[in-house]
Amino acid sequence: MKVISIPVKGMDCASCARTVEKVVKANPGIESVDVNVAAESAKISFDESAVAVKKLIESIENSGYQVPLQKTRFSVQDMDCASCVKSIETWVSALDGVTQVDVNFGAKWVTIEHDLNAITPLRLQKEIKDIGYTPVAEEDNKEQELVEQKIYRSYQQRLTIAIVATLPVFVVSMFMLEFPGHEWMQFLLSTVVVFGAGRGFFKSGYYSLKAGAPNMDVLVSIGASTAYFYSAIAVLFPQLFTDFGQEPHLYFETAATIVTLILTGNLLEKRATARTSDSLKKLIGLQPKTALVKRGEQFEEEEIELISVGEFIQVRPGERVPLDGKIVSGKSSVDQSMLTGESIPVDVLEGDTVLAGSINKAGSFVFKVEKANAETTLSRIIQLVKEANGTKAPIQRLADKVSAWFVPTVLGIALLTFIVWFFFVDVEFAFRYAIMTSVAVMIIACPCAMGLAAPTAVMVGIGRGAENGILIRGGEALEKLHEVDTIVLDKTGTITTGEIKVQSVITLNGVAEDELLRLAASAELPSEHPVGKSVVQFARKKGLELTQPLEFSSEPGVGVTAKIEDKIIRVKKLEKSPEQFKNNYGTSIQVLIDDKESAYIQLSDQIRSDSKDAIQRLQSFGLEVIMLTGDNDVTAQAIAKQAGITSVISNVLPHEKAAEIDKLAAQGKKVAMVGDGINDAPSLAKAHVGIAMGQGTDIALESSDVILQRESLSQISDAIGLSRQTVRTIKQNLFWAFFYNTAAIPVAAGVLYPGFGILLSPMIGAATMAFSDIFVIGNSILLKFKQLR
Repeated sequence: MKVISIPVKGMDCASCARTVEKVVKANPGIESVDVNVAAESAKISFDESAVAVKKLIESIENSGYQVPLQKTRFSVQDMDCASCVKSIETWVSALDGVTQVDVNFGAKWVTIEHDLNAITPLRLQKEIKDIGYTPVAEEDNKEQELVEQKIYRSYQQRLTIAIVATLPVFVVSMFMLEFPGHEWMQFLLSTVVVFGAGRGFFKSGYYSLKAGAPNMDVLVSIGASTAYFYSAIAVLFPQLFTDFGQEPHLYFETAATIVTLILTGNLLEKRATARTSDSLKKLIGLQPKTALVKRGEQFEEEEIELISVGEFIQVRPGERVPLDGKIVSGKSSVDQSMLTGESIPVDVLEGDTVLAGSINKAGSFVFKVEKANAETTLSRIIQLVKEANGTKAPIQRLADKVSAWFVPTVLGIALLTFIVWFFFVDVEFAFRYAIMTSVAVMIIACPCAMGLAAPTAVMVGIGRGAENGILIRGGEALEKLHEVDTIVLDKTGTITTGEIKVQSVITLNGVAEDELLRLAASAELPSEHPVGKSVVQFARKKGLELTQPLEFSSEPGVGVTAKIEDKIIRVKKLEKSPEQFKNNYGTSIQVLIDDKESAYIQLSDQIRSDSKDAIQRLQSFGLEVIMLTGDNDVTAQAIAKQAGITSVISNVLPHEKAAEIDKLAAQGKKVAMVGDGINDAPSLAKAHVGIAMGQGTDIALESSDVILQRESLSQISDAIGLSRQTVRTIKQNLFWAFFYNTAAIPVAAGVLYPGFGILLSPMIGAATMAFSDIFVIGNSILLKFKQLR
């Protein structure tokens, strides 16, 4: 059972405590709840495999109380194996005020949810340092780079020393070269390798034992030092062996080669793991450090951190846009591919929005800053990717549980191997065989492959999504997405553009269409109504010259009346579309000139250009596609027919959308809801996976698990395909990791010796262990290039 203390604000009586206790106990796996009103906290003992901390917090907040927790994130680049995850989680979880610890081994991130009043970020940083790691605060990007480079250089230096010192020992031993003092040469050089180059294994192993979670370095330290001390005793006290009828034998090359090969594997692993976070580094690299800001009549270079909202910035051809804003002069085309995944440059001119990180391709322009650096779309994307990399996929928790027991289990198997070989196997030099097989067991075991299986794949998957304008909020969202079997699409702004446009014009009594449109649009010029604006926009696109009305009046819900030149123009809304229109849906208006019926104009929202193809692709994935809308059934069915959707739920009020999602879930469907408006937020939160269009409202974005940066439904199938490929890669990695350890450990213990005379050298064990890590990381990196299906 896990015990945590959650701060609860707003309790002021005994009944409050009973309420909190009741809502918490309603969750599965709860053993006890102790609510202290005076201390404003709830101490909960629970089974973390049955209920997540997040769920407990949600149940308290849903009952009307506040849980004031802060998330603090550290980069810990010197985590060397999957068991380091357990060391940090065990140590930090035991601290008062800490409610949740997530350690992502692949990304080297530690995310801690804690009560700021009980424990500060500085204290958390110190506690992680006390168990031998080097945590760096998330916001300190420069220090993170320095620490990462320092650790990498340290590995390079240690590996260089190890190779130089191991090579002579290996050659002498393998070719059985004997010359005066060769034993002492091997002794001295091996000492340099094991306790010089390999000192980090002993340090890391010690701290992991201190934290109560032994890691792989414990196995390496015991394995290498066993071979080393066996050989050292053979050199220093050879008579001890002869007295027991054993021939002294040297295994210095085994000890030295184990350290060298594992250092090689660690260095290759760090290089390969770094590639899994390439996408995040590319995004961070999009941020310019300086910009040309208007100071008086001149533009001067200034650091972007010192630029305020409302200031004016000039962007020249080839430069990156430094902040989000609106163009006030000039025009150009900008490449937003790294933000939205759209490869075609976008033409922008006065009044258009430009985003930080975009590349200005052609002309020069000046824009007004609308968002400070920390609030730009690019900064938001970077933060989302960082947070996503700091979370775990549910499938990873199984691997973590196995890894937690892995090292003690392997130590037990190694001890059993020694006992069997020494006492029960009838071979000459049994002690020597017992030593080498038990060392081989410890060295060949590889918990790292299990620890890397999910996080490396999740990092690559989230990174690939970000590069293509698909932002996924962590491993859990990425894994849940592959389970989806039903896609529910909001109509307005999702399937359609969300903009009313003129579709048809029918003139009456011989009035020319252009003249009719000129008069109707001129009458609507002062109007703020979307219908009026659409008529004006349509007329202007046709190149018609409009005239400001001499007189104007507007009656809400009815229409407008205006005097244009010497004519009285009335534009009125019709309750029912005239039969002349082929598509009997949308909004229809009537135009009267001097009280004579002169035209009907039909306006409607249009489906997006790629909606039909995108929906067909979703259906080809075996997904059921449903349209959910508040429109009447006639309009809904007409749009659905254009989009190729057969299942429609219409006449749904905004507050009823979430209930419709619940109904589908009750039928056993795994629903992904796609929307963009405020009224979509509850249904996005209710769905198995909530998907928001990137230009939607902030509340819709906050309620979603996935954000599509482009206003394109094609990204939905890309996101689902990415999720499926990522989960497939995780399963491949886990299969390899479990299969490798299940097969390799018995072979190292010598099960093939009685039948085939095969014994595995510890040196080969070290090489295969390193290969196992590289295989898993390499398979995850291949996810960058796999087809999304």
